[in-house]
Amino acid sequence: MRAGGRSSLLFVAALTLCWHVCSQAEEQQDASNPTNWGGEGEFGFAVTKGNTDTQNFNVGINLQQVLKQWENTYGFDSLNESQEDQSSAERYTVNLQSNRKVSESNFILGTVTYEDDRFSGFDYEATASLGIGRRLIDMDGMQLDVEVGPGHRTTKATTEDHARDESILRTAMKFRYDLSETARFVQTITSTAGDDRSVTKSDTALSAQIVGNLAMKVTFTVKYNSAPAEVENVKKDSGSAITLVYKF
Repeated sequence: MRAGGRSSLLFVAALTLCWHVCSQAEEQQDASNPTNWGGEGEFGFAVTKGNTDTQNFNVGINLQQVLKQWENTYGFDSLNESQEDQSSAERYTVNLQSNRKVSESNFILGTVTYEDDRFSGFDYEATASLGIGRRLIDMDGMQLDVEVGPGHRTTKATTEDHARDESILRTAMKFRYDLSETARFVQTITSTAGDDRSVTKSDTALSAQIVGNLAMKVTFTVKYNSAPAEVENVKKDSGSAITLVYKF
């Protein structure tokens, strides 16, 4: 573990959380600025019987708070999978991001992410970053944001006694396109690159309204890890899911 690495991660995370608290304080001081909450919860469950018995269960929630100058997002998702009554996948992810507008198209941001993937060879992975972003497209139901900034990552492998720390460069691309009043396409690509390893994750989602606030969503996820925790682990991990989504 590099000296001072964990302290650096805690420092960046604290800055991000303070950043988020400042957004709340600013909102309370400005009575003319209404708080606007929105979000969605999703649930998916699948059972396969036959030559192989499998069960797949995933749940997630995403909240968004839009203020006068701030936009805060909170996310949690989990995946549990079993095969022949033996657990084959178990993952939990929590993330927070706060954006502060500095102009019509530009913003500065802070992010904190924590992931616990029980079958990746890592006990946990935590990242925190600060950066800048720009909305390149905002028209006709289409939005494209790009983000870049430095940060820090702490990773604890199951085979090691201590966590490893490294500085990272975080980049992200977020694209959203409303195909119609009831259908939406979303593509998100996030990368964290450090000296020890680089992790890139791509999420592709297509959702369509069923009735009222209920929709169905199909997602495809690809994650690439340049240096897996264990030799037998593959560098690329992918998965797909169909979930019911309730928007509020």
